Amino acid sequence: VRLFFQILLTVNLIFFYKISIIETNINFLDYFLNNFIFNIFFTSFCILIVINGLNFMDGVNNNVIGYFVLLLSAIIVIESKNFSIDYLNFYKLLLYASIVFYFFNFFNKNYLGDSGIYVLSIFISVIVIEFVNKSSHVSPLIAINFLWYPAFETLFSITRKLFFKNNPFKPDTKHLHTLILTSLKTYNFKNANTISGTLLNLALLPNFFIAINYYNNSVVILITTIIYLVLYIFIYLKLFIAQKKILTFK
Repeated sequence: VRLFFQILLTVNLIFFYKISIIETNINFLDYFLNNFIFNIFFTSFCILIVINGLNFMDGVNNNVIGYFVLLLSAIIVIESKNFSIDYLNFYKLLLYASIVFYFFNFFNKNYLGDSGIYVLSIFISVIVIEFVNKSSHVSPLIAINFLWYPAFETLFSITRKLFFKNNPFKPDTKHLHTLILTSLKTYNFKNANTISGTLLNLALLPNFFIAINYYNNSVVILITTIIYLVLYIFIYLKLFIAQKKILTFK
């Protein structure tokens, strides 16, 4: 039911506000994007992936809001470098508000919750789409660099659940951030929840640093994203196997 309403609202948002992905630098995909119906479908699919990915990510403090702070900071720096002022003040306002929220979330004083995640997801999706569409100086593939984490979190989680013959629509505690949290708790770390999200934020710093410095280099952006995907899978499997051994030993 929730997914149905997500689809309904996303398609309406795209249709009435004329939101569309214009270019990806992937030739065959760009050809199909010229078709109005396919463009609505593809843009809706991308936004839904981000919405559900961020929802999956929201299991530990600072993970989602920290990711948003990094993404917004990268866009603001890139836009400032190129003297583009479209929406820049609005982005800065969002950034300042997010930093304040990050501070309180760090100390376990507030949380995004489902409603906060949905609002943030729409902001992130539209900001990235408009940024790529209106910034001729950036490679369209920078969207992949910005959004690979929530996108891969969704696709990896669905694939994992199907592989283990679990219902992909039901939540579980086998996401990367929850495995990190469980590992920290095993070693009796205090404030393990906040530390987990902060570690993930720090791990993403090089990703956004590269995006800021190579925003128009499709090859570097693509290689960076592939490296992060490989690292994600490697770390996930290491933590998953380690925790499975602990449970077997117990």
